[in-house]
Amino acid sequence: MSNGGMMGVEHDLGQRLRALAERWKDLRSIAAATFPSPPARVAPFIEAVQEAADAIERLQRDLDAARRMAARFEASFIAADESGRRYARRADAAERQRDGMTSEIEDLQRRVQIGHEERAAFRREIDRLRRPVAIDVEGLALAIHGAYEHECGDGAQCRAIARAAAGVICAKVKE
Repeated sequence: MSNGGMMGVEHDLGQRLRALAERWKDLRSIAAATFPSPPARVAPFIEAVQEAADAIERLQRDLDAARRMAARFEASFIAADESGRRYARRADAAERQRDGMTSEIEDLQRRVQIGHEERAAFRREIDRLRRPVAIDVEGLALAIHGAYEHECGDGAQCRAIARAAAGVICAKVKE
């Protein structure tokens, strides 16, 4: 399989992450529109946070699936590398035995080189996929607090709700 398959996975994950970022960008206006009075604010707000946490969890599962797929690709390319070495050994024997077969030998050597390059590209992709996904919880809590505070005017209540929401998201991401 070519590197194009991994690009498709990366593109799909990128689209989902962009959609999630857009949803968080609108959090302030959603919070202002949906929370007309202090008692009614908590349930819709927690639901929105829960939806975001679920979206992050789905993205994490997709990322894990992409990592598993990358591991399978790596195993395939290790096998292909071994096959390439066999071709290289055959090429050396053919070169010693037949001077007239130089074009075939060059073709086999190109295949080995391409295999090495593809393996190196997949290793870089695997290393990139192994990097952990980070969430700025402090920034998220501040955004939640800022969106909520101007409505109720009670800073202590706003901070408590922001901490609770950030805790829900942290718990979902750690799972």
